[in-house]
Amino acid sequence: MSDPSKPMTIPILGGAPPKPINIAIFSELGAGAVLSPNSQRAMECIDPRIFEGFQRRAAFGVDSPDENGLFPWITMTKGQEPDIGEAVMQWKHETKGSTIHRAHFLDELAKLIEPSRAHFGKSVAKITESGDNDPVVLHFKDGTTAEADLVIELVPDDGTTLGWSIWEMPPAPTYYNGRVAIMGDAAHASTPYQGAGAGQTIEDSLVMERLLGKYFDPAREKRLPLSTVETTHLIFQAFDTVRRHRSQKVQTTSSETGRILTGAEPGVSMKASDMSARMNGRQDWMWNYDQEGQVKDAMLIFEEVEWSRERNAANSSV
Repeated sequence: MSDPSKPMTIPILGGAPPKPINIAIFSELGAGAVLSPNSQRAMECIDPRIFEGFQRRAAFGVDSPDENGLFPWITMTKGQEPDIGEAVMQWKHETKGSTIHRAHFLDELAKLIEPSRAHFGKSVAKITESGDNDPVVLHFKDGTTAEADLVIELVPDDGTTLGWSIWEMPPAPTYYNGRVAIMGDAAHASTPYQGAGAGQTIEDSLVMERLLGKYFDPAREKRLPLSTVETTHLIFQAFDTVRRHRSQKVQTTSSETGRILTGAEPGVSMKASDMSARMNGRQDWMWNYDQEGQVKDAMLIFEEVEWSRERNAANSSV
């Protein structure tokens, strides 16, 4: 069992929400990002102050809404024959389209974090994990180290990926191993053709934030026969189950969108009508998603396994 009086130490490589646990953030400061309606809702669910910071620094579209009260977000027209000038797609939503510079968004996030918890300019060389009762050790390229109970990585940190062109990332078979979890670009880096990759990182953050905040509660740890390692594994399992399918669907459909727009998708011609038939409406499942619903699904997964272990422990003690 872990010591409930000792705060958890959770380094988050890339960023972190403000929670009453000992979180250390190791990150490099920033390009622009499109944060779609689903990601904006996720921000507000995590902490309304995050959404308020986004609104302060984002650039919003100036178009007026249509007769249905919808604002244009993304509009694409043909730039070559056939059908030059004809619309291929127009994605609309009840909120205004918006973009934000990544560094500006990070500035707003940094205001919500205690200065002592943020360490910028750090780059991880390796992570070592000895045994369940030993801390996870982060080894940085500057020769320093840090210890943690568990680790969450948001961005790949091998020093070479930042110079890549647009490549497709193969689907990861899992988003965790032991006490190390990946999320964001480290788990499901996406091509940019749907403007949805950054939003998936924020959805990841919402689910992980809720799981960590609820299940690493000292009162709960006193009551339940789960060690820190067992709780960590259950949290990561629930996160992986809920988030991997959706985030990887964004990956695959983004690649498909790129092929459609460049005439490389089998069975889709370069006619505006053919492209439009495949493009319009494909944002619905991305944007109109139940953010609180996926949090509830993750918690249900955790608690079903937790309950099963409690029952087995009770039966074995009889």
